[in-house]
Amino acid sequence: QGMDVPDVTLVIQWRASCRLSAIWQWFGRAARDRTLEGTALLFAEKEYFD
Repeated sequence: QGMDVPDVTLVIQWRASCRLSAIWQWFGRAARDRTLEGTALLFAEKEYFD
């Protein structure tokens, strides 16, 4: 069970070493309050891209 914090506006993920579905869920934590705008950043190494 996770925390329900509605006013998170920035989510940063370092490395893409986990499942894409997990990253998507973490990014979804930004701006759960629909009156806010959220930003999600993924910093990944070159090896994860073609």
